[in-house]
Amino acid sequence: MALLPAIEVYKLIKEGELLIDPFELREERTPPATVDLTLAGKVLKYNFPEKVYILGEEIPEGYQIYEEIKDFIELKPKESVIIPIYENLVLPSYIAGIILPRSSITRLGLSFQATYLNPGYQGHCPILLTNQSNFIIKIPFKNGRSPRIAQVLFLSLTKEPHRIYGEGIDEKYQHDKGYHSKIHQDIDIHEIFQPLLEIGRKHGL
Repeated sequence: MALLPAIEVYKLIKEGELLIDPFELREERTPPATVDLTLAGKVLKYNFPEKVYILGEEIPEGYQIYEEIKDFIELKPKESVIIPIYENLVLPSYIAGIILPRSSITRLGLSFQATYLNPGYQGHCPILLTNQSNFIIKIPFKNGRSPRIAQVLFLSLTKEPHRIYGEGIDEKYQHDKGYHSKIHQDIDIHEIFQPLLEIGRKHGL
């Protein structure tokens, strides 16, 4: 893989090969090899009654809490929320992407894990934003959009992949809008988890 400089990214966007929507070309504010991203004004929090989740269980709708952000989102120390990227990203078959936090954000104690985007991915990828500091951090929003929080870098594949994201049987986040985890749909999870459910039913659990 080769990291694409911003100038190549602009060219791909202009040619319609790569989509970042909305996209604003401001060369004086754009890093040499990444494109800055913002967050959408909707957050997801989980509310598990027993504060326990067994990996592989389907998450009932009542345990998923979606909230619209008006002016600010307030993150308490060590608090995490799932929040989608505002920009819609559409990657061609020969490009992968990685979403990272901006340095200015991490220096305040805000962080999220790097998020990988497969070739062919389409959607508003969610991130798990965490306040790692010991103080409250408020993030302002205007018209459902945050300031620049994240950045995406693009990698050009050396060869075309055997298929793109969305063509497989175990790919459930195409056209993503920041949905909750659907790990219960994973084939390997289902193979492990289903027999355990059957045992539980036989024993009245």
